Amino acid sequence: MLSAIPWIGKDLVELIWGGVNYCTDNMFPNFMSQWLLIPIGKVPHQCKHFTEAEMKKFFTIPIGFLTILIGLIDEDGYIAIVNSGRNFIKLELVIALDIRDLPLLKYIHETLSLGRLYHYISKERIQTIKPIFNRTKLQQVLFPLIIYHGIFFSN
Repeated sequence: MLSAIPWIGKDLVELIWGGVNYCTDNMFPNFMSQWLLIPIGKVPHQCKHFTEAEMKKFFTIPIGFLTILIGLIDEDGYIAIVNSGRNFIKLELVIALDIRDLPLLKYIHETLSLGRLYHYISKERIQTIKPIFNRTKLQQVLFPLIIYHGIFFSN
């Protein structure tokens, strides 16, 4: 599945199984002291890069919070791959929940300081809240944090 998504598959698979241990390899001896999250894949140079203070904030996110978020993504999330109409493809992680879950989604949004919250009303008048995380935030923050903490699904 990972290798089916070109911007994450090859790079992530090589990162995990290509002989480089993300956290303990000698390539990154001062990993924690530098407060760096190593991005997955190539991040376009025009994208916002995080400051050291912002990186420190990401390292303070509790691992328990991240495991709950991963479970929520596993149950109610999906990766949207959409033709933007401007000659490139937009890729986003979306979690779709009922309006009653708005306090939970606001908590997630405030804790991560990433993504956008969208409010949708369907034709049947069903209200849905969707936090959406774009590709670069996934590459720069969310996926590296998951790898750093070793949060993986078991078979």
